[in-house]
Parts: sequence; structure tokens; C-alpha cells
Amino acid sequence: FRYAMKDIASEGVSEVCFELGDFYFGIGEYEEAAMWFYNAAYETGSILNIHYSGDLPLKRLSECYEKLGCEELACEYAMKAREWKAEE
Repeated sequence: FRYAMKDIASEGVSEVCFELGDFYFGIGEYEEAAMWFYNAAYETGSILNIHYSGDLPLKRLSECYEKLGCEELACEYAMKAREWKAEE
């Protein structure tokens, strides 16, 4: 499942990547979750809700890195989430 789903990121959408990150976060696989949240924020675009390619995955990246004990990265992504603004 994990390897099959990685192909989604190459032509996927932020909403799907975010949901996959949420799934992995829920089962405690924070490194895998971080990869999906990163893809949602930086590698794909949203089609329904612009926040799924911006502040929402950035907040969750912060949470992942906090769980992994990477406080510097957690703070960095928390700040990016606070500063994020939708492009007009």
C-alpha cells in the first residue's frame, strides 16, 4: 500500500496527500506522515480547498516533527503555517 500510494504524489492533489499524511500520523508513523504533508504543501496543488496545499499541511508537519523530537523543524514549520497566505 505504502509504495503504491507514493505514485500519487507525482501527479496527485494536495487533498489526497494530506489525507494520507493524516492516516500515517494516526497510526504513529510520523516520518511517513511528514513526507505526505510535505507533498501536500510543496509538491502538489489543491483542487477543492487551497488550505490543503498551504497552512494545514504545514501545521501538521510541525506536529510530526514535534513527535519525532525535532524541535527546530517543528518551530520552523509552525512559523511557516502562521505566515502562510493564500495567493490571490
